Amino acid sequence: MMAPNEKAARVLPTSEAAQESQLNDLDSAISARRCKAVAKLAAQLALAGREVHELAGGGFMVCKHGHAHQAADLDALESFALRVGAA
Repeated sequence: MMAPNEKAARVLPTSEAAQESQLNDLDSAISARRCKAVAKLAAQLALAGREVHELAGGGFMVCKHGHAHQAADLDALESFALRVGAA
């Protein structure tokens, strides 16, 4: 049992664990940034009357009035949005 003034011993992460934690933080930040970019483009395209669907195999399908355009990745989706005047 510890005395009231004693502090518990702190276990410092090993450098490998610290690096893993930093990588997880970076992955999470990148993922959040990507989600925001997708949401922004989807909103801009929605204002232009188009629906954006994220495909299970990667990429996006943009639809309007029975016509569809497939974008292979986020860059292609952004390029399409610029081309149709939505971004």
